[in-house]
Amino acid sequence: MRSIVAIAILLAVLPRLAPAGTEKIPPIEPGIYTPSTPFENTKQSFYVRERERPLLSVISDADTSIALFLHDVMNAVSTESIQTIRSVLPDARERLCLPPLATFDTSTRYVHLSLYCWGSENKDQLQFFIDWGDVTTNARYTDSYIFVRNGTSWYFKDHGNVAPRQWIQKERYFQLTCPSS
Repeated sequence: MRSIVAIAILLAVLPRLAPAGTEKIPPIEPGIYTPSTPFENTKQSFYVRERERPLLSVISDADTSIALFLHDVMNAVSTESIQTIRSVLPDARERLCLPPLATFDTSTRYVHLSLYCWGSENKDQLQFFIDWGDVTTNARYTDSYIFVRNGTSWYFKDHGNVAPRQWIQKERYFQLTCPSS
């Protein structure tokens, strides 16, 4: 009889022991962007949502220049190496702020994780958020960039109007939200 009571209590308590918040995980909206060569692995971090579909052709035009920029930024360990970063307008170099150096390996920078919240004022300008991640901890750094078309190529012009912020990722899954503007 005791074993039946123990089993009944256990069955009543087990559902409440489930990790908190598991029911609260929102569905992740699928991305609509398909990366192409070159830099296909880098371009896989471009997260373009259905509501950003009108910008898809502009993003596809700019994606190689942005990917090249990301590679150069990750390899720019010293502030002097800003001069070697390609896809930056000459007068924008002094405004470019690099992501932080990794916490436990200062010979590397944070690496790009996701580009999202795409926006544009016209077909020759793109603005997006980027999350950089510290490969030695779970620290993250979020920034926003503005790229402009100059001829057939795209170049970093300035940081966006959202202030950079550092944060720690505490949850494994999260939905990236964009500010309403």
